[in-house]
Amino acid sequence: MSTLIPKNFVLEKDELTYFCIISLTLVLFCTTNYFHYPYALMSILGCFMLYKDIRRGNAWRYKTFFLLYFSIWAPMVVATIFSPSMERSFEKTILYLHFFPSTYFLLKAGLKFNLRRMLAYVVLIFFVFLLFDSIVQYFLGWNLLGQPLVDGKITSIFYPKQRLGIILVLFFPIVVFLLLGLNSSKTKNILSFILCFSFILVLTMTLKRSAWLMMSYLFVVVTIFNFNSIRSMFLWKHFVTVIIFVVSTFFIIDSNTDLRNLLNKSAGVFSANEIALNDASNGRYDLWRTGFSIAKENPFFGVGPRVYRDVYREYASPDDFWINRYGDVQTHPHSFLIEILCETGLFGLLLFGFANIKLFKYYRRCPAPWLLSSIVAAFPLNLHLAFYGSYWASILWFFLGIGLGEVLSQNNNENKLVQCKTNVVN
Repeated sequence: MSTLIPKNFVLEKDELTYFCIISLTLVLFCTTNYFHYPYALMSILGCFMLYKDIRRGNAWRYKTFFLLYFSIWAPMVVATIFSPSMERSFEKTILYLHFFPSTYFLLKAGLKFNLRRMLAYVVLIFFVFLLFDSIVQYFLGWNLLGQPLVDGKITSIFYPKQRLGIILVLFFPIVVFLLLGLNSSKTKNILSFILCFSFILVLTMTLKRSAWLMMSYLFVVVTIFNFNSIRSMFLWKHFVTVIIFVVSTFFIIDSNTDLRNLLNKSAGVFSANEIALNDASNGRYDLWRTGFSIAKENPFFGVGPRVYRDVYREYASPDDFWINRYGDVQTHPHSFLIEILCETGLFGLLLFGFANIKLFKYYRRCPAPWLLSSIVAAFPLNLHLAFYGSYWASILWFFLGIGLGEVLSQNNNENKLVQCKTNVVN
């Protein structure tokens, strides 16, 4: 265990403040709304930090953050001008401003090596707890807080929300990088096997296809940008681990009726039949179809952030699944690309693509785990929460802020970004 806990495990006074606020925010992501309170505090402190840096002439060194933020916020402003529901659009656009100072606060925190390392251990502890709590919930039917399964799905402490899988995927890169930094090869192998096996088990049993898709995206990104590192680590002894993972997954699928039925239903995605496609996507096909109809009529600037719900009935087809069955509409199209396209138009989609390319360039030059998590959070094909919604926006800017600080800490000059030569976590 001594290899897991680093020496000089000490934070300075200002770092301790950062640590307490950020750790609290991280843990409160398991709630629906309580994370807003530490986020508000980060926004206030971020304003003071930004003001000081502007007066000292130091703010411009973080111009990449400014560029990334305004690539998301600027289309929201423009879309509001042309929005048929200007009041809602304006409200969401103004509220989105608090992510600017709060992310600045997180960026400044990410510059500090010891603080970043401490936060990584908080993620590890939270990650382990979620895995243990989920396994208990799966086998006993109740988790440690007495919360039951939801339609056979593991939720852990996110009950009744089904956010467990997508949060675990975002934590996973940080946990892996932390384990790779261990000095003891034996400890590293044992912990890696236990955590990876538990992670795959829990992720599978969440029955959350959007989480599986995010994990696939994470795997592709890491494979493309870290191929040489993966190849050097993939020795024959790791082959056994992979085989165990594969066999275990097949066993889980074969023994779980809910999972097997979900996979059979998902096969309808490849069908040309609209009914089968809508069933396979849990009614999302109608949401996507309506989103494209909105985008077709408002191609350049969209209808405004979070206005999808207000105009849904106007653009929905007569046989719409949600209107005919529930007499109600969804608040977003359950697709980042379609949401951005119909709410901020081609302008928003273009700048969103620019932001993703910028993140990839930074990650290619410096494979930082927090930045990798933010890249996965911004996955264009995400099919779960709303991109402009407060919860996922908070998640995205949380990881992005620390990730940018992590990258910039490796460089004295942002314009002279070079390949990282040391492990960014340990």
